[in-house]
Amino acid sequence: MIAAHQAHIFPEQYFVATSSLKNGVIRHPSLDPAAPDNIRAWCHQLEVPLEQTVGLYVTYGEGRTYTDIVEVGEPLDAQGASTEEGWVKADAFVTQTPNLAMLLPVADCNAVVYVDPVQNVMALAHLGWHSTVQNLASKLVEYMAEQYGSEPSNILIYNSPSIRASSYIFTHLAETDSTRWHAEPYAAQQSDGTYAVDLVKYNYDQWCEAGILPENIEITDVDTATSSDYPSHFVGQNSRFAVVAMKYS
Repeated sequence: MIAAHQAHIFPEQYFVATSSLKNGVIRHPSLDPAAPDNIRAWCHQLEVPLEQTVGLYVTYGEGRTYTDIVEVGEPLDAQGASTEEGWVKADAFVTQTPNLAMLLPVADCNAVVYVDPVQNVMALAHLGWHSTVQNLASKLVEYMAEQYGSEPSNILIYNSPSIRASSYIFTHLAETDSTRWHAEPYAAQQSDGTYAVDLVKYNYDQWCEAGILPENIEITDVDTATSSDYPSHFVGQNSRFAVVAMKYS
């Protein structure tokens, strides 16, 4: 783990940690044979009870909305996220349960933690390209307001290391339900006709428009596509790092 890349915005009763390549591959156990041991080792290092972990498993394909928000209230397996049974397919988790550690692997996508310390609710979201252009960033704020009475101005946000616009180059812009992301400053056309796509800026504007205060948003200044500390799927690496989020009782 890189100390400078950890979350610093949350009150002390909220625990958030971001792994790095030094912690090995951390992802769904079916996708890498080293993952279970790495998850166990990382949890031991963090003093996070393995049996209290639950993994967020993002899938892709036909019929996916990429805005699936799932309430989690308890772990699913005695060995937590080190087993396949300890994972839930979703795009975001939300919980008020103390000592439940939500775990999300990423490689370029934004792992984002939301905390409302007033209503004592915590969320963990996968904001990759699919979920970003479906406005999951603001939809999760709306969900917290509707389900928990959260005031957006009270919500604190941490955004993990992720791919940045200078590295995230598209040859063309796909048609989606919303084409807002096609315009600058989110998709800046380059001299060769390609587009530099800024997911971080798009999500940031979504948060601010939803009522999150700019001073309550912490964005880690790391581009995973160029950093030697994190894997990047975009440049062809198969590894994953992870963010774990938990509130103490």
